[in-house]
Amino acid sequence: MITRAYQNANGERQEVAMSAVEWEVLTEGQLQDMLGFNAEPSPAPILIPSHAPAPFVRRKGKGK
Repeated sequence: MITRAYQNANGERQEVAMSAVEWEVLTEGQLQDMLGFNAEPSPAPILIPSHAPAPFVRRKGKGK
């Protein structure tokens, strides 16, 4: 096993360990993916209200 240290997309140290054969066939793009540089931004979360507001009901007055 060969272990190498890189700086990932978050600016943190990340170690990558693979066999010599795996290192030989690894492309620069694959390494960038592993380190998070080619990751697409996650979509904004969908906010769902915990309960829907009650509908407006017009009340009739007494005696009308």
